[in-house]
Amino acid sequence: MNADLVSRTSTLQRRFKKHIINAVFGPMSIMRECNNAQMFADPAGMQIAADLINEAYAVAKYTLQGLEPHTVFGWIEKYLASAGEGVHEMLLDALEGKETDIDVVSGWLIEHGRKIGRPCHTHEALLVQAHAKLERRKEELAAQQRRDGKKGVHGNDESA
Repeated sequence: MNADLVSRTSTLQRRFKKHIINAVFGPMSIMRECNNAQMFADPAGMQIAADLINEAYAVAKYTLQGLEPHTVFGWIEKYLASAGEGVHEMLLDALEGKETDIDVVSGWLIEHGRKIGRPCHTHEALLVQAHAKLERRKEELAAQQRRDGKKGVHGNDESA
């Protein structure tokens, strides 16, 4: 076989890149209910994103020796440039009342950070807030389905 092997470092870097992007954009999209570009439109969004990125970087650099902060911020900038006005899939799932992968994405980062002595307080806070918001959304959708179920074929209330 004449294929080049992909290095372990290269593979890990690709995985962390995807993970960090999802750990920043996914929870923020749920909390702010906006497209990717709007997440950073105000100082509060910029600060939350910077905190999330810095925490994720601290965890990633433990495994990826030599990883630099500008590399991680570059990943975010490139993703934002390519995704533009798009909406992160985590928000789309949340709006439809579907399960999201927020626990896998943020949960892993939080747990790994805890194990290596790099707590991810911003990720933890956002995860708790996102869970509350996701539960409220599911309750809203369930209530809407109950209301819709009481309406007849022509939109008339059949309970009257």
